[in-house]
Amino acid sequence: YPPETHPISIVGEYNSEPSHFIQRGTIIKVPLGTRAVWGIVMGISEKPQTAPDKVKRAVCVANSDNLSENILSFLTQLSRWTLTPFGSAMKLLLNTPSALEPPVLQTHYHFSWETLGNKTKLSPQRKRVCSVATDLPPLPAADLAREAAVSPSIIRAMAASGQLQTTKRPRTDRMTSPINPQKMAAARETLILSDAQKQVAQGIADVGFDSFKTHLLDGVTGSGKTEVYFDLVARCAADSKQCLILLPEIALTRGWQERFERWLGFQPAVWHSSVTPAQRRRLWRAAVSGQPLIVAGARSALFLPFSSLGLIVVDEEHDGSYKQEDYVAYQGRDMAILRAKTHDI
Repeated sequence: YPPETHPISIVGEYNSEPSHFIQRGTIIKVPLGTRAVWGIVMGISEKPQTAPDKVKRAVCVANSDNLSENILSFLTQLSRWTLTPFGSAMKLLLNTPSALEPPVLQTHYHFSWETLGNKTKLSPQRKRVCSVATDLPPLPAADLAREAAVSPSIIRAMAASGQLQTTKRPRTDRMTSPINPQKMAAARETLILSDAQKQVAQGIADVGFDSFKTHLLDGVTGSGKTEVYFDLVARCAADSKQCLILLPEIALTRGWQERFERWLGFQPAVWHSSVTPAQRRRLWRAAVSGQPLIVAGARSALFLPFSSLGLIVVDEEHDGSYKQEDYVAYQGRDMAILRAKTHDI
């Protein structure tokens, strides 16, 4: 809970690395009854509120960056605005527990002629694997199989027979749509806007992406509102900022994504109820790390832990699907404005 109302004391054993020092914004797992749950450190007390021998030990610190002060401010104000306990508001953000756990260890395969020797007769496929793997670092079975044009089962069979060596390495969290600010600046040059669209986009851009301001684009269907905010998204990404485009889930169609790709040259990262757990984990971690991102998502994307947010677009802001009535009742459009204000964007 916010420190001004519910000070807390935490006692635990932690890694001595600076990245694991406990501070405001650290995500931490603690015992709660018979469970272990994730929470956020909202304050540090100089003097223990409870005798140390009466306080349970924390379980671990999350394997992620700390939450920024902007995010903590947003959650606190969201809690007060919606008359919701802070813990409920916090759970909207900590909705991807797998992103907080250490990365899953993955088996990587590599080859050494010294280990193989000359005693084994190899099939043409296995010879090709050995030849290709000689010049490659350890790779997962699927990646090595693709390089050697064989099936992953061949790679695993070679490891079982001792023809390939294995090692365990953390699975990498690679975003499928990394944003290159230089390329985004170049992409803007290909956007063709009418004089009226250019005037509107420039008027909004002149305010900048580092000060709070709301703008309403009002126009009939086909008047070019989408092209205006595409231009603003490209400007923001070229400035190495993160961008969030909120859409009603029914509007987040393949057609909209293809339109985005046609204008900007790549697919945005997508967040909605059908996104796979692995994609959610990668996107959540990319957001909290400050990696340049353009995210298109339903109202729940508003609670991604963006740490370098520069622009929020609420498309079809009048749509009723932005209202959530269960668990935490909120209006997504209003909370988008609140988040923009706390991030000063």
